[in-house]
Amino acid sequence: MDTTHRSTATPAALRAFALGAVLTLGALPAQAQTASPPAAETESRAAAQPQRLEAVEVAAERQLELPPQEVPGAVTAFEAERIDVMKVRNLTNLSIGLPNVQLDDRSVARGVAHFSIRGMGANSSLPALDPGIDPSVGVFVDGVYVGTTVAALHDVYDLESIEILRGPQSTLFGRNVVGGAVLLETKRPTDRYEATVRSSVEGGGKAPNVYVSGMLNAPLTETLGVRLNVYSNQDQGWFENEHDGRAFGTHDYVSLRPVVSWQPTETLDLTLRYEWQDGDGDGPAVQSRGVYDRDSHDFAIDETGYARVETHFFNLRADWDVALGHGTVTNIFGWRDARLDTLGDVDATPRPLFTSGATQTAEQVSNELRYTGVFFDRLFLTTGFYYFTNEVLHHDRFDFPTRGDDHVGGGDLDLESFALFLNGDYDLTDRLTLTAGLRWTRDEKDATVTSMLQHRTECHVVDGPTCPRHHTYDESWNHWSPKVGLSYRFDEQTLVYGHWRRGHRPGGYNLRDLSYNLYALYGPGGRAILAERGFVLTDEFNDLSFDDERVDTFELGVKKTFGPRTYVNAVFFYNFIDDVQRHILFTERIPLISNRRLVLDERGNAVTAGSIIVPLTRNAGDAETWGFEVEGSVALTPDLTVLGSAGYLEADYTKMRYDVNLDGRVDGQDKDLEIPRAPTWTYSLGVQHTLPLGLRHRLVSRVNYAYRDKAYNTTDNLGFNRQQKIVDAGMDLFLNDGQWVVGLYGRNLLDFARAGTDSTVVPLVPGGTTSPLQRGRTFGLELTYNFRGV
Repeated sequence: MDTTHRSTATPAALRAFALGAVLTLGALPAQAQTASPPAAETESRAAAQPQRLEAVEVAAERQLELPPQEVPGAVTAFEAERIDVMKVRNLTNLSIGLPNVQLDDRSVARGVAHFSIRGMGANSSLPALDPGIDPSVGVFVDGVYVGTTVAALHDVYDLESIEILRGPQSTLFGRNVVGGAVLLETKRPTDRYEATVRSSVEGGGKAPNVYVSGMLNAPLTETLGVRLNVYSNQDQGWFENEHDGRAFGTHDYVSLRPVVSWQPTETLDLTLRYEWQDGDGDGPAVQSRGVYDRDSHDFAIDETGYARVETHFFNLRADWDVALGHGTVTNIFGWRDARLDTLGDVDATPRPLFTSGATQTAEQVSNELRYTGVFFDRLFLTTGFYYFTNEVLHHDRFDFPTRGDDHVGGGDLDLESFALFLNGDYDLTDRLTLTAGLRWTRDEKDATVTSMLQHRTECHVVDGPTCPRHHTYDESWNHWSPKVGLSYRFDEQTLVYGHWRRGHRPGGYNLRDLSYNLYALYGPGGRAILAERGFVLTDEFNDLSFDDERVDTFELGVKKTFGPRTYVNAVFFYNFIDDVQRHILFTERIPLISNRRLVLDERGNAVTAGSIIVPLTRNAGDAETWGFEVEGSVALTPDLTVLGSAGYLEADYTKMRYDVNLDGRVDGQDKDLEIPRAPTWTYSLGVQHTLPLGLRHRLVSRVNYAYRDKAYNTTDNLGFNRQQKIVDAGMDLFLNDGQWVVGLYGRNLLDFARAGTDSTVVPLVPGGTTSPLQRGRTFGLELTYNFRGV
């Protein structure tokens, strides 16, 4: 198998597309002869529930779209207007304040989604970048699962909605959603001519940041519509690098998204989306915690680095209204190709000690075919199948300029996944509903891994020439993911629900084998040399695989509304996590070898040349987490609304299988370590006010305070992030019913030093730990022009 970048996923794409086309086209003759079912019947369930609060209808249940208050689960939804008012440029803008949710960009490379919900997520920057380690929180764009964390976090624009689903969602959303799911829905073409031009300038740091976007919507015919978006982000650098006094953190990002909708018949809707993204900027602003205070944004590094990304995303969705159960057949085909090139300063000093770079490519293909219908006026059924493939190539490079050497390695991963699912809601009475669902998933993974090699820069896992392979893996996992629950409606304003759900995160392989110290000491034949002399390394270093993780969740919640703009939602949850996947450091003392012989001391004992420190993902043990979440909105007056949320989380290991704290034994001290990325408290409080200015103008003002507790970032608890306090505010002046909008806003007004993932102790770094920084206080001015035709 050639390790250069190839496109074996293309035949898979054709198979998936052809399969979906055959199944859906096969239904067309019957559909063509069937009249469109009455709207009152196809929407009978939605019509039975009053529309409340936000206009957004969520897709959390992948059935008939319902308002958030009608979904029996923990979901936070943001509709288009609220997204615009909050000036959401990136999902990280929502990271602080959502209960028990962290949507962070915290890796050593920009744009890597490092998400965690209810304490379930990657526990350091290394697994966040390793494609062999699946995320705990799934990201879905227009119904398509994004298969890697790399390049998954990018600027967002022209969105219809953002939904944050907390807790396992695997019955309907599939694999790798044991923590929850993030759903992004972009806007479709509308039935009238529209255009929007928007420009924003942000300051507060060393240099400004400029956003420019444009949207054109055109209904070409009664059945054919087009929507075109162009977006640009020119960031000239918020930070100042004290090494040279220059602005740091530049980012040049451009995106293009055409969307076409076509309704060839009264019963068939087609939506085609394509999105191209291209970004190029500096590497991470890495701060040495041994030199600079955690309260500052100060740092000094000699290597600017870079982060370059390019993605292509194609999505074709078809919706057919069918007579059977007055239902809908939906087919979603997706193809995504992404490439990321990064380089960063790891030592976080103005000296050329240690830099790290990576190249990763990922080509994925997916197809989901599902049916939703209503039977006997009380059974709401969703069923279907899902197919997914992903081919990932990953190349790492570590450079030590002062030592005059470098190390390269990486891996090749091929994934194929297939699933069948069935979910039903049955109305036992007019108030009581039974929910039951089941999903069967089969994951197959093939991987080859190149361990870190010294002085082998002539090979490249992604671009070639071919690198040698040290590990080969081929394994599969079968999962059953059930769900059982009840929901009871006391009245039109009160919904109580409870359920049990099971989620799985499949096993995998560490594609980043960082046992380069072994090769640095002995060369590629080091293992064999040691074995010849009677010294056998720990088996941990020879096995880069790990098994699947299982989560059982029990959840009890209530949703209560008091009029159109006042509500309170509360939920209690308890999670049992078996075989939790955690990134662990392993060490091994290595004897000195000279001329292929062990060097012995006067007593005949092997002389130690050093120690290997190798980070590997393992099924570290079992854990239990529990907590509660409360969200609410209170309309004090018709123009004044108070919004708030709170999340509480207790997370503990119940069993630990490894010496995580490296004290030479596995005992209660390992089990007593804090679970990473599980802050005890997260909460927010905000106020929004609307001031009418005549008949066609209004001023909307908002201020929000958000808090997150201290949380550890590494399994050994040596890296942590302190508590975070974020204040955001803004005001928007809407003129001529929103034809012109002038916005003034500020983010992180307390200038709180938000940090990325604290590293485990790094010997080359003064003080031992480093962390990539996030931007501090930022002010912005935005001007928007909206044209709305007839």
